[in-house]
Amino acid sequence: MRLQTLYTLKFFNPANYYFPTRNDISYTCNLPVGSISTSLANCLRPLSSAERIGVEANILATGITAFQLPMVASPGAIANASVVTLMINIIPPTPPPIYQVSGRIFIDRFAWNDVASSANTGFAINITVYDKTGAYIGAASTNMDGKYALSLLRGETYKIVFQIPDTHISTGTATTFFAFESAIYNIGIIQKANTGKTLRNFDPVSFAVSCFVVGSRSGPNADLPAMVSISANAVGNGYDASGSKFVTKLSKHFQVGAVSGIVYEPTSRNLYASALWKYNADFGPAGPCGIYMIDYLELDGSGANSIYADLSIIFGDNNYCGPQKSHNFTDRYQEAAMNMAGKMSFGGMTTDYRFLYVANLYRREINVIPLFETPNAANVRSIPVPNPGCADARDWRIFAVTFDHGALYVGGVCSGEFGGAQSMGTYVLRSSESKWQIVVSFPLTFARGCTNYDGGKCDPAEWSPWRAGLTQQPQLSGIYFNTKGRMILSFRNRIGDNAKGINPALDMLILCLDITGNWVLEYNGKCGKVAGYTQSRFGPGGGHFFNTELIGTHQYASSLFTAHAGSNDLIVSSGYDYVDYYTGSLRWFNASTGQVVKGFQVYNSGAGVGGFDKTFDKANGLGDIAPIYPASAINQCGLFYTGRVWNDTNGNGIQDAGEMGISNVKVIMGSPHPSTCITDQNGYFTFSGKSSSPHAVYITINELARRLTGPYKLSPKSECDADVTAFGYQTSLTSPAFGGYYFNKFLFGITWK
Repeated sequence: MRLQTLYTLKFFNPANYYFPTRNDISYTCNLPVGSISTSLANCLRPLSSAERIGVEANILATGITAFQLPMVASPGAIANASVVTLMINIIPPTPPPIYQVSGRIFIDRFAWNDVASSANTGFAINITVYDKTGAYIGAASTNMDGKYALSLLRGETYKIVFQIPDTHISTGTATTFFAFESAIYNIGIIQKANTGKTLRNFDPVSFAVSCFVVGSRSGPNADLPAMVSISANAVGNGYDASGSKFVTKLSKHFQVGAVSGIVYEPTSRNLYASALWKYNADFGPAGPCGIYMIDYLELDGSGANSIYADLSIIFGDNNYCGPQKSHNFTDRYQEAAMNMAGKMSFGGMTTDYRFLYVANLYRREINVIPLFETPNAANVRSIPVPNPGCADARDWRIFAVTFDHGALYVGGVCSGEFGGAQSMGTYVLRSSESKWQIVVSFPLTFARGCTNYDGGKCDPAEWSPWRAGLTQQPQLSGIYFNTKGRMILSFRNRIGDNAKGINPALDMLILCLDITGNWVLEYNGKCGKVAGYTQSRFGPGGGHFFNTELIGTHQYASSLFTAHAGSNDLIVSSGYDYVDYYTGSLRWFNASTGQVVKGFQVYNSGAGVGGFDKTFDKANGLGDIAPIYPASAINQCGLFYTGRVWNDTNGNGIQDAGEMGISNVKVIMGSPHPSTCITDQNGYFTFSGKSSSPHAVYITINELARRLTGPYKLSPKSECDADVTAFGYQTSLTSPAFGGYYFNKFLFGITWK
């Protein structure tokens, strides 16, 4: 700021003077010595409107301000004709208050939508900005690394359109953003040629399966296989000459011990396996908190197996996964071991191809472990899984964990150990924006048949509360979503981890979405209107969808775990006794009919074959199943169908800047893959799907009534593409050969009447 002489005046009392008006200047003046006037207010003042009347129009033209040099407080202090110097005070203009929207547009190599990944490079695009009236404000461009920063006037809202080229699509973030405050907004994109294919569009070439080995990892069975891969073409028996060609040994007992949760990461071709507590099956070298990595390309070489993470070391807590660090292989120890089954070490494990998510049974939490950086205390985090409704919180026992449509699902049971048999039940929870939502709950009191009925005698299979005994005790071990959007639950039996030579009754149940988007358990062998295997008179509603029987002997020989097996809704499950007794077996099911397609027996503990001193016969002898996909499946991603529910304030059917999204609305994709999601704080929702298929997305009347207070109506069609139907609001489209980000299709504008 500097002072500069602008005008020199002679004082005549009173007199009018006229000066330019500018936003970046203010006026002050210097008065003769002895003057008592010291400020602009006492030197010059603007004329009032009345005083300006009669002044020549050309004097008061635009850019002119009139001032009067008034009488001073003490007459005579400034004599007529005294010289008064008017000064201009040049002030740098005050910038208007702003907020900033910045971020990065990047090539999303693995469709992770993760801007932080070092695998992702920036991508340059153009950006257009509009105000709340729809008027064009300006344009900008990202730099060559895809970064941008927009400065916007505070208090104003803007519509920002990111101009993604026709050759690319977004991998899950809206390409139109509504700004009203500072934000970081990143968009991952991928070439259309790499879309439309998820791993489930490919048939697995094989399956990694864990096999539990009896005894110490340094004992006589140390070199027996603890994990194998089974060819998708497998038939017969893995222990016969004709069937052994379908089995490849991956890990030995001394290398990994008892492991269950298995994950295949296709870009690195690595397998990951988590420790499991099982009576008389030793831990691996990392103990109960161990995660192992197996280089699938190296197969059976000793260098292929390594400890990927030991959480007890990472967190400096020897009891992080439970108090029992090793096994004592004596009968005296069995009762104590029975009490630990399902309560310590790890359960299931899954991945979003950025992190491993493993169920910590001891802490009732999900441990999240990075895949592409060395795990440490700073980057391994934990997500507690709260008791969803067990009568006694001590009865809440998690195990199952999976991902579907970008959401994390965790399943468990109310064990009844403290709350009693009538309190036993199953829960599946979904994590959304760091909050858990119950999506499935049902009691475990329905009638079950016979775990064994050989010779006409029925050994009852009813679920019993957990205890240190050999009754049938449920563990929800697997959650699987098939290609038609149905949920399949696998149930291990806890007694299979407590003893050998027994007949644990497993189970396999299916749930379908109803028109309101809620999961409904099979009833009388039917999932909705789809009938499965209905010969059994037991199960929910007196029937059973899946044929889990070994006819004439066992009614519940499957499923320990379930995995995707191929096209045409084919799944594979682990269990026992496909044909022969005392075998660990895989069964392939048609998930649309519940019928068995084929089977493969991995091992046989029978006398003269495998030996009861090596494998665990029927007693949960197999663990988790991980599909292994061909190399051509790498770097493929699904399609993202996205929309928004918003408050269409002016009712024009267009998303204008300043019109807020409506959060916490349940939106349902009804076909071809029924699923649900919840709108986020800005009203956005995203589904993944397949190309060249009709898709319908709707919001039910009941959901609208739950979330909104009326009266309201659906906006007219413009950007809003929804129709009013008998059950709610619905949008639909048929995707092109290459799908993409249909931001301007699945839109629901809500206008209040």
